[in-house]
Amino acid sequence: MVRQILAGAVVVAVAGVAGTAGSVAQEAPSAREVQELLAARSCDPGPIDGQWGKRSARALGVLQRKAGTAFAYPMSADQFSALEESDVGCVEPLYDVAQMRINAKANRTYCDFGTWNTPWLGPKWEAQSTPTVELIGDDLAFYRPSTNPFVALLLRENVTALQYDDSAELKPLFMNAVENDHFSELVPYRPKTWEGKKPYWLPSYPPYADPAYYAAVLLIAAAQSFAILEADLSEQEIEAVRTWGGKIARLVMKYSGDGHDGRAASAAGLTHWGAVADDREVYDAGAKWFRAGVADIRRDGREGYFTQGRDGHRGLELKYQQSTYGFLSLAAYAVERSGGEGFTYRRGGGSLLDGINYHLDRGFFPENRTRITAKQVDVDYFKQPRNTAERSLAFIEYARALGYGEESVPLLPTALQKVRSFRGFYGGDHGGFTSCLLSLPDPS
Repeated sequence: MVRQILAGAVVVAVAGVAGTAGSVAQEAPSAREVQELLAARSCDPGPIDGQWGKRSARALGVLQRKAGTAFAYPMSADQFSALEESDVGCVEPLYDVAQMRINAKANRTYCDFGTWNTPWLGPKWEAQSTPTVELIGDDLAFYRPSTNPFVALLLRENVTALQYDDSAELKPLFMNAVENDHFSELVPYRPKTWEGKKPYWLPSYPPYADPAYYAAVLLIAAAQSFAILEADLSEQEIEAVRTWGGKIARLVMKYSGDGHDGRAASAAGLTHWGAVADDREVYDAGAKWFRAGVADIRRDGREGYFTQGRDGHRGLELKYQQSTYGFLSLAAYAVERSGGEGFTYRRGGGSLLDGINYHLDRGFFPENRTRITAKQVDVDYFKQPRNTAERSLAFIEYARALGYGEESVPLLPTALQKVRSFRGFYGGDHGGFTSCLLSLPDPS
């Protein structure tokens, strides 16, 4: 593409040939030209109409971050040429398995899965897939999901398969669930009590909310397994995996939206499965719930629902906020790898980066919890291994893996040191098990 003007030049026609004198300068690119480049790099600038708006600006921001440049539109001709000459695009594979293998080995000091040291899941031999997603127990605060042991073992085998270059344990575990169509039905859950009480809201508790939540968590682990195993699967096995995961994903899509943390979990599970299985319908549904989840973040970084201590969450504000921000960070990782705006996306309020900074500040400094209930203020939150390892500060690992550093998250070094101080298997809904694979090794 050539765009030139004669700047201060004298044009002389001699024998029908035009000559120039003076300097030659390149013309700055038009909005349409920049939009065309963004579209060619799968950056979704919106309509190619020459009208520069928020969507085009967001797409340029994504490309800039991936290219390692930092200039906005309008830009100079030299800046535009630099983008043209680079081979950077907005869309990348969700999981770079080769890099994940390097990370898993380099991070072995805090991802040592040599033993099954999670008694709350029961014996390892019981960690098998089951036909349905079912919650066992009548109390909403103390039930046991049928998925948890299987998901924990699957995540464990994902890491060990890459650490030791051996998927002999992972493949049969994963494919058994696929071939038997396990977890492809949600059993409605109707609790009788919550912490032994019968609050006014319990009878109207959505019966599919928690089963859908755990199905979404399963999709995160399954997406990683699929990426790790895909090169060793036959075409028939790949199709079977996509069919199985797609069925579970559509159950999550059907029952998404019940509860703020449940919506965030749906965003994470659907974006990860959709990106890995190349299922655009599933990915788009997850991206929609991601944007809806970010819309709940206030300008100061508070999660608008949980930091109010509503419906039995008083005293657990940081716990539920962390779970919500953790899942939204998983989704943000998938969205950014797929060419969208993730951690910096905002819808009138705050961005996920704002939320992370708010959470780390309140988590590490109790004196700053002025808007959180007295019960929560009394909790020395990040000194509890359950809060840092099981619930996990791992969302900062996703931001770091995408290139956000201390300038974006000032407490990043402190948070990294804390989350990595717990050596061994990470349990819970999300956290260290994915950090082992997605986070970069420590600089040291």
